[in-house]
Order: sequence, then C-alpha cells, then structure tokens
Amino acid sequence: MTDSALETLFYPIVEGLCPLRAPVLMIGGAWHPALDCVKSALDVWTPNVIAAQNFAQKGVKVLNALPIDGAYGTVLISIPKQVEEAQFWLAHGMTLAAKDGMILAAAANDANGNRIEKWMKDADMETQSYSKNKAKIVMGARPSARPAILSQWLDSGGLQELLSDNGVTFLSQPGLFGWDRIDIGSALLNDNLTNGLKGAGADFGCGYGYLSRMILAQNAGIKSLHLIDVESRALECAKENIKDVQG
Repeated sequence: MTDSALETLFYPIVEGLCPLRAPVLMIGGAWHPALDCVKSALDVWTPNVIAAQNFAQKGVKVLNALPIDGAYGTVLISIPKQVEEAQFWLAHGMTLAAKDGMILAAAANDANGNRIEKWMKDADMETQSYSKNKAKIVMGARPSARPAILSQWLDSGGLQELLSDNGVTFLSQPGLFGWDRIDIGSALLNDNLTNGLKGAGADFGCGYGYLSRMILAQNAGIKSLHLIDVESRALECAKENIKDVQG
C-alpha cells in the first residue's frame, strides 16, 4: 500500500469521523501511528513478510493466516490491486466484523479505489466515502445478514489448482505474481537451463514455485534449493508444489 493510500485509510480515524473500536483487525497495509491506542487489542494479517516483521517489532500480534472466525469492532483493509484478491480480502473483513462492527477499506484510485464503494454496496452495505491523496476510503457497518456475494468472492479469491501445458497441477492463488499462468521469464529459463545441475541453489522470487518444481524434477543432483519470496502465500504454495519432487 502506498503511503498516500495508507494515510487515506486512516483519515476518518485521525479526523474523529470513525473512532477505532476494539478489538481491531488489519488486513494488509502497514503500521500507522493511529494504531498506537489499540495496539494491545490489534490483530494483523499481511502476506508481505517485511510488513509482518515491522508489525511484530511494534509488539503487534501478527496472524499466520486470515482468521476463520472472529468478532472485530473495527476491520481495516488495505485493498490490493488484483480484483479477485481485493474482493477476497473484503469478504473476509465483512465476515470477521462483529454484528455492529465497522469495515474501512481504502486503495489508490488507480488500484481499485474507484471500485470499493460499488463492491460494498453489492454486499448490501450502507457506505460513506472520502477521497484524499488520489485514493479513496470507504466505510460502513457490517450488514445484519450475510450477503450471498461473499461466498462467491471467497471462492474466486481462494486457493486454486492451475494446470500447466505439460499436465502438471500447481496450487496458486489470486494476488500472487502471475498466479494463473506460467510467466514468460520462468518458461524461458526452464527451456534454457541445462540439465545436470548439481549442489545447492536458490530461487529468488520463487512465486508459487513453477520454476523450482521444474528444476528439481529435471535435476536429481540438486542437494538443496532455497525458495525465497516476500509473499508468505507464495511460499506456502511453492512448498506444496515441490513436495513430490523433493529429494
């Protein structure tokens, strides 16, 4: 999330338009000084490993995965750019809010900021919105009944099985780099890497693990391969995708 979008997310709170009600859940995003007053009642989930470490250093409880259930007084959502991922996060936020809980979601105008209000209204929410810093913040109370569209968003944004051209099935998820395809760079590397690789190696920016799997499958002499990515979900998918080719 850009600094401007983060400031926009907290604009209603800083201006006293929507006080934070504990307990608080933040999905995505980064630390903001407005969170200081609820730090002891704050849960954070973010797939960005660096952001998660920064929250932990502040003494904030960082969740390993999005909660299955909860009753948060306030849910703050840093809406991501990928549409299915954005709707998935929004659906989780609405599901985890308490009956009278508030949901606040923000993004830059060119990264779904101009879509958030429509999505919330599609989910039967009455909304208020503010435009600041070339970004938009939309907020509203959780609807009393669970909107049917939430199930659709949770399904389309969850883990998916991706079938590659060579018949191999990969686990992936919207929001990961090239989540629904084999990116050109990885395909090019796979076509040109010499078989017979040995020893130890690393896949920097491994994504969901396509290249790592192909390298391990074709090079029995590799003793160890370190998978590295800033995205915790990518690492979890990659671990699953190389299980059957690990030595």
